[in-house]
Amino acid sequence: MRLSNFVIDTHNLNEGYAPVKIDILKDIFADCSDIMKIYYHTWPNCLRRASEKSFSFKKVTPRTNRKPLDTNPEIHDAMDKVFKELFGWNVRSEGVFTTANLGYVHQFGPYRYIIFPMNGFKYVYNKRGEDTIYPYIHNVMYDHGVTRETVDILKDLVKRDYVTTGIEKAIMDEEDVEIVIKCVRYYALFDSGWNRDIVEEYLETIWREGK
Repeated sequence: MRLSNFVIDTHNLNEGYAPVKIDILKDIFADCSDIMKIYYHTWPNCLRRASEKSFSFKKVTPRTNRKPLDTNPEIHDAMDKVFKELFGWNVRSEGVFTTANLGYVHQFGPYRYIIFPMNGFKYVYNKRGEDTIYPYIHNVMYDHGVTRETVDILKDLVKRDYVTTGIEKAIMDEEDVEIVIKCVRYYALFDSGWNRDIVEEYLETIWREGK
């Protein structure tokens, strides 16, 4: 499919099934060139989120005070403090939770979206390919509470397992793990075969032209 010959079909656009407009891709590339450079090497592997709602495309401003749905608030706050001490930001409250694993993302909703964080984003993920802190939280912290001892062990686990480099490898490995992003805004694009093909063609065109 050549971009110069592409004509959008507006049928079912609101339901997220129509292909993305090229102007939107230009906006994404301008605002998100950092992640696009990564996707150039990993595509079609990429960051994804899922939702209960269907839409074609959204520009999203993340919450900075996310409240836990099923985590004890005291434990949630303790996790934030540990991550902030180690990485400089409240990962649980400020983070956009993504994954490169197609099977894992479907646990969070029926509609899947490709995520493009704006330039300047930060990230953290578990390099062991699994979220090792959650068994500890549910099996130990829920029983013994938030104490100096339980938080120190949590900190040791996070320090041992979480990293802020190597996102390209994390995306390519498609491990069953969350890659948590901190960004001012991000674009969410409906993850259809049409859209994946168009993004791939756009990536190839841009880098072939050296832009």
